[in-house]
Amino acid sequence: SREKRFDPAVFVNYQRMQQPGRPDIVVEIIHSYLKGVRPLLQSMTDAVDGGDAEALWKAAHTMKSSNSSVGALKMAALCSELETRGRKGNFEDCHHLLKELIEEFSSIEGRLQKIMAETTGAGSARDENTKKILVMDDDELARDIARKMIEFLGYTVTLAQNGEQAVDLYQTAAESGEPFAAALMDLSVPEGMGGEEAAARIKQLDGNARLVVTSGFSSGGIINHFKKYGFCARLSKPYQLQDLQQVLEETVAS
Repeated sequence: SREKRFDPAVFVNYQRMQQPGRPDIVVEIIHSYLKGVRPLLQSMTDAVDGGDAEALWKAAHTMKSSNSSVGALKMAALCSELETRGRKGNFEDCHHLLKELIEEFSSIEGRLQKIMAETTGAGSARDENTKKILVMDDDELARDIARKMIEFLGYTVTLAQNGEQAVDLYQTAAESGEPFAAALMDLSVPEGMGGEEAAARIKQLDGNARLVVTSGFSSGGIINHFKKYGFCARLSKPYQLQDLQQVLEETVAS
């Protein structure tokens, strides 16, 4: 159905963060998405044509997250299928799935262009505080959206694209006397250290670290039992502003 293919409601969430005199958030997010998705489609095409299973699942994993961030639900589902096939080294139906993905992108691109044309950019300002939040995510668009949301909520944000960077940044901040009040850790990172190992290393550096596990999967061993792995809260992606605000307020205050 049409509802299952595309959900424009995510942009209402982003629109709430718009501040007067600032670049339009919705337009920035859509531009970032369109810029990033085309090379990923090419990478997936090359991977399927060349029988490169690892390249396929990594590109599909990244695109899946980006699609969810702009409400492209059918594209996200197709990427999930391609990621699964890549992880299993099974190229059955991959050309068909990829063709369907490219056709769906053509449709979604038109809808996103229309949303950009209709965006007004109205919004209100927020008070700022000095608390620092670390965000680790392998997906550039997810990092950018998280940064915009968290800055809108009044925090200072530092970004990392993998666990190694997150651990280094956390240690440097602690040693400088300006530690992070909390860190959001993406669970699955194709290129580099993921959230589970990074959280364990950060906990070795700081037993009181306030860590939040984030994932595009709503269930799973670590997500369901996050406290056993050193996390104090969990967040599903794509982020909802209200959920993010509640988790950060509870995490920073605790």
